[in-house]
Amino acid sequence: MRDEDPEAWLDAVAVDRAIRTGLRGIRGEVYLHRSAVPLDEADLSTAADRGQLDLLPNECEGLCGV
Repeated sequence: MRDEDPEAWLDAVAVDRAIRTGLRGIRGEVYLHRSAVPLDEADLSTAADRGQLDLLPNECEGLCGV
């Protein structure tokens, strides 16, 4: 979303900020990203981006075990 639809990304960042302390019945801060940091600060890189080799490309695209 960040790279393909910048407008939607800005909306997601705004939602992330809005829910930070505004959810009823929840103590502490709430984040959309599992790393518990603001969405615009989260590391969204993939394993491949960090240099991890893909040793089984396209595995399980309907042909598993064939």
